[in-house]
Amino acid sequence: GRGLVESLEVSSRLGGLGLPLGLVRPARELPALPRDRVVVVATGSQGEPGSAFSRLAVDLLPGLRLRPGDTVLHAARVIPGNERRLALLFDHCVRRGARVVTAAEAPIHASGHPHRAELARLLDLVRPSRVIPVHGRRRHLEAVAELARARGIATLVVENGEEVAWGCAGASVTGELRQVGRILLDDVGEEVLDPAILRHRRSLAREGLVVAVLPCSRAGQEGFGEVQIHVSGMPVRAGLVDHLAAGLAGEIGRAGILARRDPEWLRSTMTRWLRSEVRRRTRRRPVVVALVVEL
Repeated sequence: GRGLVESLEVSSRLGGLGLPLGLVRPARELPALPRDRVVVVATGSQGEPGSAFSRLAVDLLPGLRLRPGDTVLHAARVIPGNERRLALLFDHCVRRGARVVTAAEAPIHASGHPHRAELARLLDLVRPSRVIPVHGRRRHLEAVAELARARGIATLVVENGEEVAWGCAGASVTGELRQVGRILLDDVGEEVLDPAILRHRRSLAREGLVVAVLPCSRAGQEGFGEVQIHVSGMPVRAGLVDHLAAGLAGEIGRAGILARRDPEWLRSTMTRWLRSEVRRRTRRRPVVVALVVEL
């Protein structure tokens, strides 16, 4: 992965790694090296989409393909929620003839999180003027702050969304809360998606869509045309569309003159009846759209 390559380059330049010359080779040299003398370090231990490991497992990593006899060492604990994604990647590796060894089978996992003594060592070396822990749950943040306070270092413990103000006198928590979390972008216009839009999309995908179209003369003076029902994204039992069209026409007829005088009321009535009837007949809750079209 690019991040790992950049970290190696910086560490080597600053003299922090001290690796023997020629030990780390660029990926472009892999085809020329004997496979039994190569260890590939790939990022993406949680199966992140687009990561080096996820691409390697499906033959999308340029210049490198898994072959029979290769061994994949997954040296990480699986974060809850990623089990299915990683299981699929492991299966892809096995299909290509590789053997997969996980941290559950062998002692190959080393935590990327520092231990208490390592954090204390870092604080002693850096001697910051202030510490604001930013990773982990509240108890982890408090534990890091305790280490800093024991060394006479000022600390602030804040959680996601809490605002910190910086000034000549130092830093303080303002008490203001900011919106935080994932920002979802539309894949076409890259506009920020409102949560309501996302819920609507999920409902469409999960339950389907029912559209009712009712033609009418302008101002409804000459009555209504034939109700048209369109169903998408859900199983349609025989006779369902005809039943909905006939039932909705009957509901409109019972509304009488009010239906002709108030199109907005009519759309609301059509929507309410369709939702109830579709749920009763199919046990589904599709998105319902009612249209009154003036001709």
